[in-house]
Amino acid sequence: MNNPVKPKVFISYSWSGSEYEERITQIVNMLRLNGVDTIYDKYDLEQGASVHAFMEKSVNDPTITKVLIFCDKKYMEKANSRQGGAGIETLIISPQVYEDKDPAGKNKKFIPIVMEKDENGKPYLPTYLEGRLFSDFSKSEAETHEEFIRLIRLLYGKPEFVAPELGDVPSFISEEKTSYAITTLKKNDAIHALKNNLPSAIVSCENFFTQTYNTLDKFILEYGDRTEMVDKIWNYIDELLPLRNECLDVLETMVLYNKQEEAINAIHTFFEKLLTYQNAIKGSTFTDFQSDHFRFFLYETFVNFSSFLVEHRLFKELKILLDDYYYKTRFDRARMTNFTVFDSSMTSFDIRNNALKLNRKSLKADLLKSRWRGKTEDFEKLMQTDLLLYLCSLNIQKSDKDDMYSWWYPISLIYTEYTEQPFELFLRATKRSFFDKTIGKLDLTPECLKSMGTELDKLRGHYNGIGWTDLRSLTNLENLATKD
Repeated sequence: MNNPVKPKVFISYSWSGSEYEERITQIVNMLRLNGVDTIYDKYDLEQGASVHAFMEKSVNDPTITKVLIFCDKKYMEKANSRQGGAGIETLIISPQVYEDKDPAGKNKKFIPIVMEKDENGKPYLPTYLEGRLFSDFSKSEAETHEEFIRLIRLLYGKPEFVAPELGDVPSFISEEKTSYAITTLKKNDAIHALKNNLPSAIVSCENFFTQTYNTLDKFILEYGDRTEMVDKIWNYIDELLPLRNECLDVLETMVLYNKQEEAINAIHTFFEKLLTYQNAIKGSTFTDFQSDHFRFFLYETFVNFSSFLVEHRLFKELKILLDDYYYKTRFDRARMTNFTVFDSSMTSFDIRNNALKLNRKSLKADLLKSRWRGKTEDFEKLMQTDLLLYLCSLNIQKSDKDDMYSWWYPISLIYTEYTEQPFELFLRATKRSFFDKTIGKLDLTPECLKSMGTELDKLRGHYNGIGWTDLRSLTNLENLATKD
């Protein structure tokens, strides 16, 4: 599919006060974040330039696809009385509006955007724009998000509703998937706030997380035919991939641009909230695999984000994510647990593998690799993290004999080779200083790791069968922290 041509717009508004102008600037910034080029006086009008000439040139510029007219009370008053910049623009714009004989409003260049209404709910619009359809930005925050999405569609010439040819059945009736428009908008809000170090950055991230929960709610599965449920789970996993990517975009930006403890704590809370979806169902009848799409979503997001933290040597942040999760089962049994709760069983994968005679060693591992965001040859970064998490789970078992739940199975290691060399992290950890700054931050000691050799050997013969790979070699077990 060809990429749509990026639109270019001129921003017409009144100087109604610093707070109002800041709001216009925020909207302009969001337009640009969504690929819309803007001509905006604060960014494009240089000192000493003619305001009149700037406006006239911009409005008549053939490369300008739309003129966005932001209307508040002051803009209406200035436009109607032909005063100030709004009055100048009205003199330029209004003749073109009046001469437009297209009653259906197709291909309109001048788009009113209502920013304010009077006490009776009537929009403040200049006389020459009265009676025309407008974008309403005077509504609540949620409604304004919807209006912004519609505006973006309009600017790109991709309207929300397109009438099919008479007699044809629209393809989206049978093929339509969940829209992530609002989620994407909130993701862009969060990333913009983080990168610009805005005070509202964490709040913007939490707003994105809330929208993520709202989106996930649409995928809660009702009990039904076993085969149909397995098929739906598989389709849902595919449909949730864009949401997983957006979550990773926000999480990764949070730890790179916000070094405050509240950022990683917000991420911890996000993952804890996602745990509730491991047992999300509709109705009182259920089966053990009914939430497998959510379980994989949580598992995949966690292991990919953990891999990102390892790659960027953010072991302090990773340590916080490994402990202290409140988990409640479907039967109201509650406990405090650790990260291993994210690696839960996914029975539907085995059902699908057997039913379709796929003969795959692990569909879970296949999905992890096929959906890896990096280059194919870099997948060992995830395998490296997978192995590290397994070692952390063994350490928990050794330190707490009563913790029967601490089990993390590094399924991605089925893709290692028999002659595999040590992973980069473990090879670098030959030096004591590097070990202490990385692996050592996770409460792992060289002595503790060396005592895990037996468990590493046993892993080959586990029911999933890692294979003949020498896991002692992958972890560089005998050489960890042996050099100064």
